[in-house]
Amino acid sequence: GPATRCIDAGGRLVVPGFNDAHQHLLPVGMLMANVNLRPEKIRTLDQLLEAIRAETQRVPAGEWIVGRGYDDSVLDVERHPTIEELSAAAPNHPVLISRLCGHVGMANTAALAIAGLTAETPAPEGGALERDTRGTLTGLFKERAKQMLTRHIPQPTVADVANYLDRASNFLNSQGYTAI
Repeated sequence: GPATRCIDAGGRLVVPGFNDAHQHLLPVGMLMANVNLRPEKIRTLDQLLEAIRAETQRVPAGEWIVGRGYDDSVLDVERHPTIEELSAAAPNHPVLISRLCGHVGMANTAALAIAGLTAETPAPEGGALERDTRGTLTGLFKERAKQMLTRHIPQPTVADVANYLDRASNFLNSQGYTAI
């Protein structure tokens, strides 16, 4: 009609904002607060351990360091980090890192101690706690065994939740999402 306003974009591409009808905004923000260990960033064991060490400088001693997204199959050593390596990288912090798939991960000595996990701890149904040939926990957990550790991570405060939501919203806005 005669009231239609036309804008000449000068040959540039114009797309509408995206509207996501099914988004888990809080979990997205919470994951963004974790140490990013994804293969796009972390390709060597040294890089993984350095990312954990760097987080120890940001997080007060005794607080949890949680990482996500490492892939042992693309690390230069083609294995998971060891409990000793994680413990040396963060001797004053409990550390819990999850593999890219989310079904497997590693914890350091401090995390196992806080969770009360010992060589005598049975694995939960539907989960596994890896042990070495002496029966000592290696820090590797699978499936439901992860819950034995995560339940000891403090719940986020209201301020944390607001920060997670802001972080996720800002990221999605940067990608062209205008509504979720």
